[in-house]
Amino acid sequence: MLLYLTQFYDLLLRNSKKGLLPAVFPLLLYNGQDDWAIPVNIRDLIDKKIPEKYIPSFEYYKIIEKDIPDETLEKLHNLVSAVIYLEKRKDEKGLREAVDKVVEMIKNESLIDLRMFTIWFKRMFRQKINLKESDKISNLKEINNMLTSIADEIKEKGKLEGILEGKMEGKLEDAKKMKEKGYSIEAITEITGLSKEEIKKL
Repeated sequence: MLLYLTQFYDLLLRNSKKGLLPAVFPLLLYNGQDDWAIPVNIRDLIDKKIPEKYIPSFEYYKIIEKDIPDETLEKLHNLVSAVIYLEKRKDEKGLREAVDKVVEMIKNESLIDLRMFTIWFKRMFRQKINLKESDKISNLKEINNMLTSIADEIKEKGKLEGILEGKMEGKLEDAKKMKEKGYSIEAITEITGLSKEEIKKL
């Protein structure tokens, strides 16, 4: 974490000499099943054979997904809580039972964020298979179909109406907003279905 931060600051210093460096909030999101036993401050990893004022102190904030109760995530009712809620599901049954609750959690999110969420959801499933979760899934084809069609499931509940079949004007407006927010052209193309040429003209 400290290495990432110092490399970021080094990059800024090499390219700009204006003002102070920005404050960075170091956040660790851990979705493993083992307990997190690593100190949160690098000071605790360094031998104290010199005066403490010369020993660096850098602390990060950790969020341990498995320690967050499902009830808390449901109350938060947003995109982040939905992501964590899904990452805590470890088998086919858990994923299926989570869909309806997740739909409720994300119903007030923007159309762009919902589309990004859908893409992430599909990729998350594939990663679980790669991480030897296949033994927990009795019917790969059935579950893959469920995850691939999550956009349709949410749409049927009135949450994603118009995203996939939106008019060209809507797609162009979404692409313009994403471009202003710093999304890459490749990401915008994948999300909106627009060509790179169309996006570059915005």
